[in-house]
Amino acid sequence: MLRLTWLSICSSFSHSSAALPRLEAACDSDNEVHWTVVRGTLHDRPEELTCRVWATAPEILAATVYLFNRNAVLEVVGRLKALAPECLVVLGGPEWLGDNEHFLRTHPEVNAVFRGEGEVGFPLWLRSARAPHRWKEVPGLCWIDSGGLCHDNGRARFSGELDALPAPTRSRFFDWSKPFVQLETSRGCPCRCTFCTSAGTGPLRHFSVDRVRQELQTCRKHGVRNVRLLDRTFNADPPRARRLLNLFRNEFPDLCFHLEWRPELLTPELLEALRVAPEGQLHLEIGLQSICPTARGVVGRTREPEAALAATGALCELRNLQTHVDLLAGLPNQTLHDVFADVRRTCELGPDEIQLEILKVLPGTPLATIAGRQRLRYAPTPPYEVLCTPQITVEALHTARCLSVLTDRFYNVPGLREGVRAAAGADPEFFPAFLGYVGDERLARPQHLQARFRLLHAFARERGMGAAAEFLEYHWLCRGFSPEHGIALTELWRDRIPPDATLVEGDAGTTSRRRRVWHYTGRDAEYWFSFPTGSDRRGTAPTVYRRCLY
Repeated sequence: MLRLTWLSICSSFSHSSAALPRLEAACDSDNEVHWTVVRGTLHDRPEELTCRVWATAPEILAATVYLFNRNAVLEVVGRLKALAPECLVVLGGPEWLGDNEHFLRTHPEVNAVFRGEGEVGFPLWLRSARAPHRWKEVPGLCWIDSGGLCHDNGRARFSGELDALPAPTRSRFFDWSKPFVQLETSRGCPCRCTFCTSAGTGPLRHFSVDRVRQELQTCRKHGVRNVRLLDRTFNADPPRARRLLNLFRNEFPDLCFHLEWRPELLTPELLEALRVAPEGQLHLEIGLQSICPTARGVVGRTREPEAALAATGALCELRNLQTHVDLLAGLPNQTLHDVFADVRRTCELGPDEIQLEILKVLPGTPLATIAGRQRLRYAPTPPYEVLCTPQITVEALHTARCLSVLTDRFYNVPGLREGVRAAAGADPEFFPAFLGYVGDERLARPQHLQARFRLLHAFARERGMGAAAEFLEYHWLCRGFSPEHGIALTELWRDRIPPDATLVEGDAGTTSRRRRVWHYTGRDAEYWFSFPTGSDRRGTAPTVYRRCLY
């Protein structure tokens, strides 16, 4: 019996290997292999992980490799091979979607890599692992034989109905201990975004709705409440997406779903299905990427961004779900001015989060084949980020990285977000101006939340942005921060709260307890913030009453 050790290195404890249970379930009928799993994260030291792997005495070491864990996996592989040269090392995952000959020749410690869907080739390879002359029969396998000849068996793709694949939730290695699980309802993507590893992967294939229902029922039985769907574009087939949204709403209202969404494919029927979803059930990751027409055209998006913007705005208006918008910097034909414009226009739409990332030229993507023609300079090792383009310099991309940090620390924080939106609405140059005001030194070190409130408030006051300053003052008090020594001008209120003031935050019943009330006057309304007295007041959200001035 072969002893196989699966090395699962994830980015954090919250994550788990999606490939492990799928492949183990696909190999379940083969009783000639004994599986052991060694789990770790990027925070684990390679020598410790090597010791744990070594203790399993593996004849085969397998792992899925992504750009984020590649170096960590190879560190362990190199150490293990020094200890056990006879151990076969086989790797899979998106890192091997391109031409693998150079990697295999420069990393002889790796015996083979898989390209494509592992359920097709991995069970076949296990049956012939000790017979390399039979490896030519294994779809998706790439290796160098004992004579130095490189073999490439293409890209493995399951040709049958997806429901014929065993459910990964059947596997004894499906990890139910994490805060969320990962499931797929489809494979492939009809979109041709050149930067994506799913570009041109053939027709979109689906698991049946009944299969999805069964998987979700299993999740519920295990107490799971958060499900992240691995579908590259959940709404690539709008009618089917609507059926699944109805399934989630009607049969699984107690579960929360994280979905990747392409805004251009939003239909009125899908928008209505989203509108009636239970409060908080859906988290949409919206791939807007950029609104620069020339950049969008090069990377396979429609050159007219207005439809994508309008759809993204319609999604952000739905307050029963969470919206997260993805943007990219470093796209071909995109300037730094375009990047700032992307962030500003997205900010106007009001998503719950904006994530700005530097474009990555991933192995096996169409972008990797045209990078030279587009004169993209990018890192040759993970994460393969773009370093400069003819339109954006190294220094400008550094500014884009700083803008990403700024957006995450200020816009993505409830309470600060409305202040950022008001400031950006008042001044089209807010983001470059505020980035210069904060400076690289402040961005290089994390700042606690009160310091960020004070920094943005001081900037807004200096620029005469009264609405932004008022948003920040109000949310400062709502957070339970100090009314005496904060950014808001308040006064201790010694009378009863006026009867015509309306409760807007908190519980009216709390006012019967011993509390202290602070009065704050805005431009259009006055507020009463009722805090509990005593040392336990700090950080406690107050009860808030409001009365219009006009």
